[in-house]
Amino acid sequence: MKRILLLAALLAAAFTGQAKNDPVAPAEAQVVVGNARFTVLTDRLIRMEWSENGRFEDHATLAIVNRNLPVPKFTATRSGDGATIRTSAVTLTYKGGKFAEDNLSVSFKLNVKT
Repeated sequence: MKRILLLAALLAAAFTGQAKNDPVAPAEAQVVVGNARFTVLTDRLIRMEWSENGRFEDHATLAIVNRNLPVPKFTATRSGDGATIRTSAVTLTYKGGKFAEDNLSVSFKLNVKT
């Protein structure tokens, strides 16, 4: 188990070292609704954040060290305290408030099925 963890750490360090470290996404890719921020990274990947004070962090993560990517095509429609974000593959619906199953849903297309 220790060998697997060490290997995972070494691989992560190698990939992180090779990737451009720019964790701030373009403003055009961000949708802020109250204390929530959604960052559309690709047509299939939306980063979701909740901040009690409305301040968001832009630190790199192990998985995504560079969020300064080309902005994918998407629409954001606001409704009350929430919003709906649509890409070619994902629809995210947020009704406002802290993230919970009754105010946040995500559907996606896979093999022509939703």
